[in-house]
Amino acid sequence: MFVLELMLLASCIAIALLCFKATRTLEAIRRSIDDIASAIHAESGEGACPEALAEESESLTLLKDACHDIARSFALSKREEEVLSYFARGKSNVAIAKELHIGNATVKTHSFNIYQKLGIHSRDELIGIVEERLNK
Repeated sequence: MFVLELMLLASCIAIALLCFKATRTLEAIRRSIDDIASAIHAESGEGACPEALAEESESLTLLKDACHDIARSFALSKREEEVLSYFARGKSNVAIAKELHIGNATVKTHSFNIYQKLGIHSRDELIGIVEERLNK
């Protein structure tokens, strides 16, 4: 009888773990769908209030200005400045490559050059420099 109870308990635990994993997977899928829907909604410009769009546009302008200032200060090329602005917005190497129609290796090369010129070793340090410029 004891062995049967242990087998039943093990089965219940296995089912609970499967349900937990399935729930996490469904949540991830739901978040992905929400992200895609938000992106489509943002592209169409529907539902966004003019004030929010103006504020987002102003923030992007300030961010690009900070990146331009950094690019001038550290003698970055135009393309490096462009890549820097995408990094500052939190874009991944893959996303930047797609957006700029360049290869991942090219993004990595630009990234390496930016890090060398700024004397940094990580994206966190890069974001820190951009935030400093924004707060001036």
